[in-house]
Amino acid sequence: MSIDALTAPAPGPAEHERVDRIARQALAVALELVRSGSAGPDLGPAARPAPAAAATGATARTLSLGQAARALGISATTARRWADGGRLRATRTAGGHRRFATSEIRRLLAERGRAAVAPAQPPRRALPALADLVAEHGAELAQLSWRGLYGELRDGYFAGPEGAAAAERWLAALASTAATASYALLHEATGAFTREAEQAGASLLERHLALERFGETATRALARRASREEIVESRRLFAGLVQRHLADAG
Repeated sequence: MSIDALTAPAPGPAEHERVDRIARQALAVALELVRSGSAGPDLGPAARPAPAAAATGATARTLSLGQAARALGISATTARRWADGGRLRATRTAGGHRRFATSEIRRLLAERGRAAVAPAQPPRRALPALADLVAEHGAELAQLSWRGLYGELRDGYFAGPEGAAAAERWLAALASTAATASYALLHEATGAFTREAEQAGASLLERHLALERFGETATRALARRASREEIVESRRLFAGLVQRHLADAG
């Protein structure tokens, strides 16, 4: 079965159709994540990842409105209201998109009595369908997930040979740990994967979206081969990886 067939929208309840529609839009638009009713980050000319030599600093440590909302455990509407009211400090890109420093997220979490972002706990069981999917089609899933990451530039760490080589190692760890439920090892492998990307110049936004996009594409592909319970657990696994990366990046 081709990877396109695996990721084609599966018939089902209205919620599944909505998720499929969002996933297709996310892959078609240059880095627009449509989630929780809010627009995701835009890596247009004003916000594309900086070259390796300039990838550190404030631009490498900012989040979009939707990502900030998820980190704070609030809705995008609430995050927007807090930003407008000055409670959540934000900057703007040349295109008018809000960006939030990770230090600002940590400050507000502390004010609200939460010491740090609390990543979702990993599943307590193996995920055999996910393990088989990644073992058979991991590279194709990664390519599909990341092909729109850089817009028309089509040039960045995750789209290049260095990123592909690092992804191959991470995918092998993902397939192995999903089969054995050794998720502590997966967290270590994901940390090594994202640190390697950071050292090569990939921004925090770039790394965060690479993990998030892959999780969305993989769970979508599982619709035709896994039980609903395993799909839910797989989403939980990827959510934990993304959240843990965000917490570690601070």
